[in-house]
Amino acid sequence: MEDQWLTWAKQLQAIASTGLHFCKEEFDRDRYRAVADIANGMLAQLGNVPIERIAGLVSDFAKGYATPKVDVRGAVC
Repeated sequence: MEDQWLTWAKQLQAIASTGLHFCKEEFDRDRYRAVADIANGMLAQLGNVPIERIAGLVSDFAKGYATPKVDVRGAVC
């Protein structure tokens, strides 16, 4: 079972990513950046790693609606 703090941090990160993608006002962008910073800080603290490493892990941050990415492949012989 996933740690509750990890779950919350990932949810905050998803909210920030989606908000940054869709918001139009600079005031809103500042708020969503602050939420992302809090989430990254939580993840860095939980993983005992520098916050810069956490920020670099999410390559598609704020590039669309945050959804689970699923890869399905198959082969037919």
